[in-house]
Amino acid sequence: MNGIFLKILRSKRIFLALAGNGSVSVASFMLAMGVARASTIEEFGAFSLAIVAHLFASGLINDSLVSATLVKRPHESSYSENLKRSSLVGIMSGVVLIIWGFASSNFYILSLGVFIHGILLSKFQRTVNSASGNQIFAVSYTLLSSVPTVVVVLVSFFISIEPIVVFLVWAISGALSGYMLAIHEGLSIRPIWPKNREETRTNFVFGVDFLVGQGGALITTGLLGILDNSRILGAIRGSGTLLGPLNLISSTARPLVLPYLAREKENSSKQFRAAVSVTLFQVITVLPILVMIQFLPDWLGYQILGETWILASIVILPMSVDSIFSLIAGTAMSGHRVELAGKRILAIRTTTGILRPTLVLSSAAIWGPIGAAWGMAAIAIINTVVWWWSFYLLSSRSIEIK
Repeated sequence: MNGIFLKILRSKRIFLALAGNGSVSVASFMLAMGVARASTIEEFGAFSLAIVAHLFASGLINDSLVSATLVKRPHESSYSENLKRSSLVGIMSGVVLIIWGFASSNFYILSLGVFIHGILLSKFQRTVNSASGNQIFAVSYTLLSSVPTVVVVLVSFFISIEPIVVFLVWAISGALSGYMLAIHEGLSIRPIWPKNREETRTNFVFGVDFLVGQGGALITTGLLGILDNSRILGAIRGSGTLLGPLNLISSTARPLVLPYLAREKENSSKQFRAAVSVTLFQVITVLPILVMIQFLPDWLGYQILGETWILASIVILPMSVDSIFSLIAGTAMSGHRVELAGKRILAIRTTTGILRPTLVLSSAAIWGPIGAAWGMAAIAIINTVVWWWSFYLLSSRSIEIK
């Protein structure tokens, strides 16, 4: 196990992935701060709804297309096919978001709909290259999409800039990055779904897994915006902004864990030990950050989130619990995907997915933001226990068969 830790620490790929995802995390943090500092709680709630929509679309790309690419060895042909699929999903997402934005008079959602196609292309290309491709290439274009957002928010400290302008800079730079990446690679982004039964089956299983799992969680989070005039959603997303460093570790680790565990697929015992080691490494890394966030002073919270800090501060602890247990569960989920245990994945997702909206929404209706946050934390703990127990049984069964 010590050898695995040393291998992780010495990995050039991990540090380059952290650099790339770190710039994305910083840009996301600066975006949320730039909007929160200059907006009311209600406007931050509208912005948060757009961010939830973005997370849903990018999560669908990540789980159904990125993961399907990374579990294949080699994955060059899968990459070009899934890039076209990403383009199709981006077009469809844009249409839905533009209609939703007009219908709800939410300019953040409308703007996201205009640029989501390029943003999703960038997400797919950067993540795959970062995990198992040309990392220097991925990091360079990640910086290209992140720097404009950071710059405009820094400028907003000295001159007044409308929150929607900050959001537009983030969306436009992200979309341009996606198109420039595709041109650089010389690959087609024609929005079609290539005919490949095996690939499509994998996309479908991973996609449904997302919809009943993380996607369902995001839908639940979005529904919180309907309750209490966006106060609950603003509190949840505000605390999520403060937990950005932890999300950096999580977003970096997930695409790296898939090919890492795939290399150990022939030895289930070694694969399970590797999964435990990777998880321990992540937990040891994020715990000090979580502790520091719990003691964030009010003056600094106001500087970062403006009046949204009033609500976000009361849910930091339960949202921290939710984040760290979600991080722990993530490795076990990746283990299931490497084993292509589709039926098992869907069974677990469906079971826990039914419980989530019931518990979270009812708790939010009764106790407000704090009830919603502790409901999410409770679901995260249950998920962690179920996923790791299932992964242990899956590994044990594989050892017996071999």
